[in-house]
Amino acid sequence: MTIKNKEGESMSETMVMGPIVSALVKSEDILGKNPNWRAVKDEQAIFIKDFFSRRHEIAIFFGKELRSWASLVAAELNEVLQKEGFDIRLNDFGEKEFGVVSILNILVEWLEKGTKINLLVKGKRYPAIRLESGFEARESLKYSKSIAVLNTKSGDQVFMTVADRPYEGFELISRIEEISNGFMLNGSRYDSLTFPMVDLNHEVNIGWLKGMWTRDQKGDEFEISQALQQTKFKMNEAGARVKSAVALGVRFVAALPTRSFIIDKPFFLWIRRPGMSVPVIYAYIDEADWKDPGSLEM
Repeated sequence: MTIKNKEGESMSETMVMGPIVSALVKSEDILGKNPNWRAVKDEQAIFIKDFFSRRHEIAIFFGKELRSWASLVAAELNEVLQKEGFDIRLNDFGEKEFGVVSILNILVEWLEKGTKINLLVKGKRYPAIRLESGFEARESLKYSKSIAVLNTKSGDQVFMTVADRPYEGFELISRIEEISNGFMLNGSRYDSLTFPMVDLNHEVNIGWLKGMWTRDQKGDEFEISQALQQTKFKMNEAGARVKSAVALGVRFVAALPTRSFIIDKPFFLWIRRPGMSVPVIYAYIDEADWKDPGSLEM
């Protein structure tokens, strides 16, 4: 299903997984190292397998590109979100509940600054950019439309291609992965590239994370109780910036049940001595002999 706005038009959709992974890693400040997150929904299983399993890759972000906070007080985390310009807020935490916030902030700059122009689409003008260098065209074996590849000063590459239809959530990820994994043949040579400027502010539905659970080092169970994400993306003649915040609430669910081994019926007993091939005693003991011996003197 594609989410639509009040006018019935398809809306922009985003999936930014880095701060989700980073937030879960930050939760280890409270839960302890390497908790084993368990899925209760299909989306969670996909996330754990395809993204959280590669948690080591978040180390490629440097400096202030990816930052995380953990706190037992929601107001402290909400203050971070407000300071960083985000609207999402965590609800106050209950007893044995805590939260984490992770913010991704990446800037890429085109090799050469583009020219501001207007893009005329169906009689409406949109602010756009024209680049005459710093890009190339590719063709994917898995997609019929050409793909623009923009090089940047940081070495990152930005890919753009016209979409075949709207997608959201993990379907969006799957479709882009399919196109990307079909890479790539060199495409036709173009003298310029034109694309719209973008100013996007998207509150992402990551409710699929709720209910994913783990155990801390003491064996107590915790689950994700709140899951919020807001992503901002801007693109102009100089480059592009993505800034995405994830806020998670994690609450105590239950202590690991204690398991007692209770012998409450007649039982066997035997004792072995090192060097002996057979037990010193074999016994079957029933209720008639369940008595306090007072001492072990005989």
